[in-house]
Amino acid sequence: MEIDRDRVKNTIHLTQKQYLKIVLQHFNMDLKTKPISTPMAPYFKLSALQSPKSDEERDYMKNVSYASVVGSLIYVMYILETTDLGLKFEKSEDSLVIGYVNLDYAGDLDKRQSTIGYVFTMAGGPVRWRSILQSTITLSSTEVEYMVVTEILKEAIW
Repeated sequence: MEIDRDRVKNTIHLTQKQYLKIVLQHFNMDLKTKPISTPMAPYFKLSALQSPKSDEERDYMKNVSYASVVGSLIYVMYILETTDLGLKFEKSEDSLVIGYVNLDYAGDLDKRQSTIGYVFTMAGGPVRWRSILQSTITLSSTEVEYMVVTEILKEAIW
C-alpha cells in the first residue's frame, strides 16, 4: 500500500499502485496495456443456470484455469484505468460521519433476493462499508428500503 501525505493540503491518499505493478508483471503485462472501462458489460446478467449442474461438471471446471485467467486479466485491465484512484482523507473542521445507502430490489435472477449496500465516510474517505444479499425475499421495494434503513441505523448506532 502506498501512503501519500500532503501537509499543505492536509490530505492522506492511499493507493495500491505498487501492488498493481506486481500483478501486471505476474501476467507479463505493463502499464501500457490497453485498459477497459468496466470489468463486465452492464447488460450482462449472471444466473445459476450458467453454472455447472453435476458434481462431475464441477470437478471438471476446477481443473480449467482458462476462465480464472481470463477473469483475472479482465480485472487487471479494468484496474489499469484506475491506478491513481485510492482512498483520500481530508482534514476538516467538522469530522462528521456520513452514511450512504443503496439497494437493488430483487436483483438476484434465481432467488429474487435483493442486494443492499452502505458506506460510512469520515474526513471525505470511506471508513466502513458493506454489500450483502438479503436472506429474506421481500414483497416490495418499500419493504427492502425499510430493511436497509434498519441495517444502516444499527451500524450507525454501533
